[in-house]
Amino acid sequence: MIEIQYSSRPNAFSPEQVLRLEGDSLILIEQGKAKQLALADVVRVRLLVSPGLRSYGNEVMPVSGICKLRTRDGGKRTLTSLHYRGIGQIEDRSDSYAPFIEALLPRIAAANPAAVFLSGMSMGLWILWIFVLLGNLAVLAMMIWTGWDAAMRREWIIPAFCVLGILGFGRVAPRLFRIVVHGRSRPFRPAQI
Repeated sequence: MIEIQYSSRPNAFSPEQVLRLEGDSLILIEQGKAKQLALADVVRVRLLVSPGLRSYGNEVMPVSGICKLRTRDGGKRTLTSLHYRGIGQIEDRSDSYAPFIEALLPRIAAANPAAVFLSGMSMGLWILWIFVLLGNLAVLAMMIWTGWDAAMRREWIIPAFCVLGILGFGRVAPRLFRIVVHGRSRPFRPAQI
């Protein structure tokens, strides 16, 4: 009996995968071949949200949910709420992804009480975002200093360009700050989802 299923194409170059929850197993079907993962073998689950990407008011990549599973033998499986219909054609499947994850997590917890549940980015990715934020703030400070210095010397072309840069980098800084603050890894219980 199929209780719940979710399908997606995780990137533009991979085949569509169908994931089914059947009892205490996760069944993965790719290109007609089925693989079974016992939920008792899952030792770590990480949930995170990718912030997406907007450019000039257009959504290039939607915000997406990501669930990373790690098994006892070191295997990894990543589930995402995005479905790639092709290059540059991305569909948000959050409406079917969220109920699937909500059904999956309690089953993993029941099958393996020792499984670790984390939300947020891995430490390495979180540190990378900290460096991106610090780099953004350094460029912002340098533009403010350069613009101020040139303005004091009554040179107006350089400050004009600095103002544009300050507006651009200043606009990105709060979003980077939110990513760093909310992206830190934290444990959670599946009942909290």
